[in-house]
Amino acid sequence: MQRGLKHRKGWKERWYQTVESPLPHPQLEALQPVALPESLAHRLHGPPLPAEIREKPEAFQPGGETAAWRYLRGFIEGRRINGYSRLISKPAASRRACSRLSPYLAWGNLSIQQVWQYTQAFQDAGHRRRDL
Repeated sequence: MQRGLKHRKGWKERWYQTVESPLPHPQLEALQPVALPESLAHRLHGPPLPAEIREKPEAFQPGGETAAWRYLRGFIEGRRINGYSRLISKPAASRRACSRLSPYLAWGNLSIQQVWQYTQAFQDAGHRRRDL
């Protein structure tokens, strides 16, 4: 995507071009860790976190990319997608019919491009066209 555009002309075409482009596959093994000087590492370390935020409550969704993919697959291939287009605007019912992907998208565990391509592949196979 491109920031700072003066108009939206061509926005839709650029959006589709972005989400349908091949996903990047960086070579993580080629990354070189950087050693920080001890004085800087000590300054950046900061105080210990308070006990009440070090443990996650049981009711919280698990974080991370693995959990994000589990939620995406569970939504697309499971029951929560049934009636999505009809129930998403109904507060009580939307809990049962929503993707629960927002935190994973917000924190970068999944990208819109990944979700789009996964959804398209499932839809192309003839599954749940209306809700997708």
